[in-house]
Amino acid sequence: MQKPDPAEEDQAQRREESIPDALLLVSTPDSNPAQDVQRFLESGADVIIGTPGRVEEFLLGKGRDAVSVKELEVLVLDEADRMLDVGFERELNNIISILPKADEKVRQTMLVSATIPDKVIRLTRNMVRSNDFEFVQTIAESDTLTHDRIPQNVVNIS
Repeated sequence: MQKPDPAEEDQAQRREESIPDALLLVSTPDSNPAQDVQRFLESGADVIIGTPGRVEEFLLGKGRDAVSVKELEVLVLDEADRMLDVGFERELNNIISILPKADEKVRQTMLVSATIPDKVIRLTRNMVRSNDFEFVQTIAESDTLTHDRIPQNVVNIS
């Protein structure tokens, strides 16, 4: 086995240290909001990921002076229907309320959801330009829903 070249290892290490982390998780059990802000400032993160409550706390609370929501270019809400189902509507609306309005800033907004109930449509209408959005349906209306087609089993472990 060939021994790694120390010069190449050193160069790779310097390259790694000069590139800021693009991602900041603000919803880990290992951190609190003050630590999230500190890591954001130290890392130069471009992407913030967390539960609606932690993102709201980050953007409106301890992180409000660290991050400029006016420069937000992409907003992704994964499992938007589930977030609303479990009671995050107030947090989502608070986050949306501090973002530049759709006519003030071009922003790509994606709501990813297995279902598109009325409450997701209402949330969508608060976030995007009324004449500039579309729902992308990946399953034909005549198709069986994925969860109905996939075998599901329960295994009891004692």
